[in-house]
Amino acid sequence: MLIRGLGMVLLAELTRHFETVRERGVHRAGTLAPWQLKRIDQRLADESRPVPSVSELASLCGIGRRHLMRAFKATRGSTVMEHVERTLFARAARMLGETSIPVKSLAVSLGYERQGSFSAAFRRRFGETPRDYRARASATTLSR
Repeated sequence: MLIRGLGMVLLAELTRHFETVRERGVHRAGTLAPWQLKRIDQRLADESRPVPSVSELASLCGIGRRHLMRAFKATRGSTVMEHVERTLFARAARMLGETSIPVKSLAVSLGYERQGSFSAAFRRRFGETPRDYRARASATTLSR
């Protein structure tokens, strides 16, 4: 009876262990674990805080800057800063389309010191200025 009980406890502990391993996800060596990618994406989604640095993102993942840069590239195929920029410009496009926040305020909230720098970067990415993008997004919304 004692051996049977110990066997049941062992089975329960093994089940719990493998469930934990499954939840964390398996990843290749030299890449980021799913929980690390999730932390990065959650931090980037936090619009109440300034744009994170690579050092801050590395700290969130419990690794060094250089390791984060290498592992992120191996995992997602792009650099950390490309991912940050993509996320920020998606946020900028959404905010331009949905709010009337002045472009200058939006630029500052995204970490740009000058509106002109933001506008030039926005134009490189989307092929039009933030003001033109907003006007087009407003016209599209009105025509619906």
